[in-house]
Amino acid sequence: MLEAAANVRAYARLQMPRQWMRAARPGLRLGQIVRPLDTVAAYIPAGRYPLPSTIVMTAVPAQVAGVPTICVASPGR
Repeated sequence: MLEAAANVRAYARLQMPRQWMRAARPGLRLGQIVRPLDTVAAYIPAGRYPLPSTIVMTAVPAQVAGVPTICVASPGR
């Protein structure tokens, strides 16, 4: 699972959008500011066949994006 998380983390880093800013003409600036969400939630199935890979594929990209609060919900068995 650690290797899978490392692979997902590396791929998520490649997908991160880049901030940019340009002066279109004097007095006019164009750009994009990238900010992480404050909180994200992930539903992790756990019924008859738990899928721990789901947490890797949801929480790890949120960590890479810089989301400070990641909430995980999973049903009881």
